[in-house]
Amino acid sequence: FATSDDQGRFVLRDLDRGVYDLIARRDGFAPSTKRGVEPAVEVRLVLEPGASLAGQVRTTTGDPVPAFTLLAFQVRGVARELIAARSVIDGEGRFREQVPEGDYELIVSAPGWAPAGPQAARTGDEIIVRLAAGAIVRGSVVSRDTHEPLPYARVMREARGGGTTAQPANAGTVTRLDGTFELTGVPPSTAIIPASMRG
Repeated sequence: FATSDDQGRFVLRDLDRGVYDLIARRDGFAPSTKRGVEPAVEVRLVLEPGASLAGQVRTTTGDPVPAFTLLAFQVRGVARELIAARSVIDGEGRFREQVPEGDYELIVSAPGWAPAGPQAARTGDEIIVRLAAGAIVRGSVVSRDTHEPLPYARVMREARGGGTTAQPANAGTVTRLDGTFELTGVPPSTAIIPASMRG
């Protein structure tokens, strides 16, 4: 990636041969995308104000959720394209993203809560997303060879589009000294829970 200078110019260096998709982002503007770009070609990306995708994240009892991850996928027929991925900290649980006008699906997750979505949304509407407490999954991780418990193994719950921000949507934890773990905020459905560790 590169950051534009005070004239809006940028340079991406040391690229492999081939074609690229470029995305320009700045707070307060909808992202701009240019596809199929070849190296050594002068490219112009235009950022426009776009439309507002705004709302509030609450619990099922109506309390605001002050910290959460928001993933916004633009809906184009059967296709879904990730347009915004942001970790939000707001005492009232509010969010606002400038995006291209249109229809979206939102996925919202927060530590200790079951993720919400995909929830249909449209730019310009006031959106309310509600998070439920979810279930708890408890288990243990052991060695396949020795059946000994494995401490500090990474355990994740796979989620769509997670891991794109500092507060990823893929909820995870590490095992205790006796190899046991506890995942909270698991939605009421079948979940894939991979485990891994180094060594």
